[in-house]
Amino acid sequence: MDSSNLAICIGPNMLSPGTDSALPLEVQKEMNDKVTVLVEFLINNCLEIFEGDIAFPACALAEESLEHTDSSTGMRRD
Repeated sequence: MDSSNLAICIGPNMLSPGTDSALPLEVQKEMNDKVTVLVEFLINNCLEIFEGDIAFPACALAEESLEHTDSSTGMRRD
């Protein structure tokens, strides 16, 4: 899953206002799009933004998970 898809999935849950249902659908979509762009930016730039506050750099975790995955099946091979 890339950063765009991840932002679409988790962004609205992280940053949605409590009065969402009272807003017109067009306004809700516009706010959702802005939240998605912000969360994608945070994901893509997490190392620069949070510097030493990240215990495990995302790129290291991605490389490690690829090493233990069989690319043909997506199954872990330990």
